[in-house]
Amino acid sequence: MPTLATPVTPAVEIDALALNYAKKRADLADVVSEYNANALALHAQFRRRLVAASGTASGALDALRAKIESNRDLFTKPKTWTLHGLKLGLQKGKGGLDW
Repeated sequence: MPTLATPVTPAVEIDALALNYAKKRADLADVVSEYNANALALHAQFRRRLVAASGTASGALDALRAKIESNRDLFTKPKTWTLHGLKLGLQKGKGGLDW
């Protein structure tokens, strides 16, 4: 029994590929939407602790800078120290032009 096969035209193939892409893009949008909702919830959960930790770290940095500045004589040679994974000390000023 002979069958009549209709040839698939490029336009039909493009249509099918476009439909497939549209479905995949919609799936991606769903994942991104779910991710954003979870990220916002996670941010809200940790926001208070992040702000508090940031403030205390900033205060500790200010205290360290003040102590180094008030004891510049400790940093003549070598000009820097490495303590607890931090490079501390003084550095030569950067050149610049003032008008």
